[in-house]
Amino acid sequence: MKRKGLFGFTVLVLFLSLAVISCGFSNLPNLFATETPTPTQTFTPSPTVTPSATPTQTQTPTPAPTGIETRQESNGTTTFIDHDNNFQLTLPSDWFIIPLSAKDITGILNNMAEENPELQASADAFKDLDPDIIRVIAVNKDSKYIVKGFSSNLTITAIKDKFLTGLPVSFVTGFLEEEMEKGGATIIEMDELVVTSASGVEIGVVEFIQDTPTSTGGTISAQSHMLVFQTSEALIMVQLVTPKEFAGELFPIMDDIAESVTLLK
Repeated sequence: MKRKGLFGFTVLVLFLSLAVISCGFSNLPNLFATETPTPTQTFTPSPTVTPSATPTQTQTPTPAPTGIETRQESNGTTTFIDHDNNFQLTLPSDWFIIPLSAKDITGILNNMAEENPELQASADAFKDLDPDIIRVIAVNKDSKYIVKGFSSNLTITAIKDKFLTGLPVSFVTGFLEEEMEKGGATIIEMDELVVTSASGVEIGVVEFIQDTPTSTGGTISAQSHMLVFQTSEALIMVQLVTPKEFAGELFPIMDDIAESVTLLK
């Protein structure tokens, strides 16, 4: 099917890349006559003042917010709001949160590299990503999760496609698994293929292992946990990928992210 093939190509490319009423009045004159036989003096009324209509003020609608917004919470987590794609979720603490469409993206990446020089290669790579597709990237602050130059990372991707947003989420995740197996990934069987967030959003779950090249020229076995859900605007994929040995430590945060997913009106 043509659309299915297009989706497969899109997925492949993604894996390779990785908002007074006014009133008037009139004053009527008095009319009187003297008691003498002299002619009565008549006062000619002044013209009545016709009130002029005051234009009614038209309220200018407040423009809907656009772009993305991040809000730091008191517990260290970050609320991520995507106004373009109508959803929000909560990202974990102890991660560098990098909105790729931010005006100060260069400064954010430089600060990240200064705080952890081992992330310099990752910072350089992020500058070339498309912010309309890759909405945000998060990188763990702990160097423990960097192996051979490969940094554990979390990405949020948006694919604007009415066809994909209209399919059952279980079908979409099944097709993702099929495409990833073709690319050499090993799919991990999950206890739950579809979960529901606290606000009632259905989310598909995919987990797989794949050999991944690193910035040092080597290869590692990387394990990915992906959440897939739909908004009225796009198919959203939230993916955490880490060296396989850290999957058990890091993947539980994906349960919290899934629980927090909310669609915006």
